[in-house]
Amino acid sequence: MSTPVRNAPPGFDGIARLSAWRVDGHRLTVEATTAAGETVQMAFAAVHPALWHLRLAPGGDAPLGLPLVVGEPDAAVPLEAHDDGRMLVVRGPALSLEITRDPWSLSFRDAAGRAVCAENPLDVDGLDRSSVRPLGFVRGAEGSVTQVSESFALRVDEHLFGLGEKFTRLDKVGQRILCWTVDPFGSTTERSHKNVPFLWSTRGYGLFLNTGRRSTFELGSESCQSYTVTVDGPYLDAYLIYGPTPAEILERYTALVGRAPVPPKWSFGLWLSGGGAYRDEEAILRLAAGLEEHDIPCDVIHVDTWWLRWRRYCDFQWDQAAFLEPERFAETLHRQGLALSVWQHPYVSVESDLFDVGRAQGYFVRRPDGEVYIIDYGLSLAPRPGDTLAGDGAPQTWNAPVAIIDLTNPAAVEWYKGLMRPVLEGGVDVFKT
Repeated sequence: MSTPVRNAPPGFDGIARLSAWRVDGHRLTVEATTAAGETVQMAFAAVHPALWHLRLAPGGDAPLGLPLVVGEPDAAVPLEAHDDGRMLVVRGPALSLEITRDPWSLSFRDAAGRAVCAENPLDVDGLDRSSVRPLGFVRGAEGSVTQVSESFALRVDEHLFGLGEKFTRLDKVGQRILCWTVDPFGSTTERSHKNVPFLWSTRGYGLFLNTGRRSTFELGSESCQSYTVTVDGPYLDAYLIYGPTPAEILERYTALVGRAPVPPKWSFGLWLSGGGAYRDEEAILRLAAGLEEHDIPCDVIHVDTWWLRWRRYCDFQWDQAAFLEPERFAETLHRQGLALSVWQHPYVSVESDLFDVGRAQGYFVRRPDGEVYIIDYGLSLAPRPGDTLAGDGAPQTWNAPVAIIDLTNPAAVEWYKGLMRPVLEGGVDVFKT
């Protein structure tokens, strides 16, 4: 009999027991029975001595060919399996895989037999209910799989890091992290623009979810003994990356997803933003002169929205009233040893001439009915600092509503790059969004 799950969502079904398995080279395919009696398949592939690739697709949905993984390493490890009727043990890579048949429980162990990453079936409450959602999935009202989850043990001395830009403690233990890009409206929460579904543990491993779907990481926030990852979609596609050192984990992770070129040296220096106080060329140059006068170190001067024309963000056209000669402005900063950064985002104001161009060419995200998807967001909802109210009493906002450039459209991407290129050729060194 399977263990009931505390606070399980409607339609949740957990993996209960191992039914069958087969090994084909470096791949292990298992059949498992769920608590509700359904049979599902899960695949484990040793694609490298230190990498396991895990897939669970209860509904049979094939994982999308996402561009997150640039290519699995060409170093697959043949597997050897032994089944004593109670436990299946699969060896070959640095981490062996052990699956207890009934009730289901899996663990990855190093050469010394230490559990590096393991499920935690003993994490139950006083009513003998699982404290967290185990390996399993949720079926919606129409029968399709809407969520897939997995949980692993969290040790008392374990620390968890990663998941992209987050404005919370560096150690993520005890936190609930949502990997889903939103406007954070500040820097005081875990909401952010830059989410990366990669987590690494001081137990010596990293976990990468190969998905662009909304993912939730309950990192000891539901139970101090376990953490849970949940993907809002029909399958789980993940890589377990063994180190054991942080340097080895990161080296193998970046080999999997690709490495960015090293940016210029000045980008690692001190950046200073003009913020809302320095809004035009004269004010920014006065700020730069003050840095030199008072011997304050600085490598980059950033100009926020003020370089653009009001309510036309983002059409990449300098506000000539505020910055009369942009190229001369950039040259002045460069002579002082300062790089120039300006702000931008992949949205186009409906009041910009570019909106008509993008709409006609199909460069914007569209609604199901084919119309351009128009949104209000932070800058179209907030009054510009220091501005007065309009005649009708309504606040004059920073920007008009916007369309979103469709970055899944290669032609739209080239158009977007073409809008930025003249600004860079005119002396700007970098864009900040």
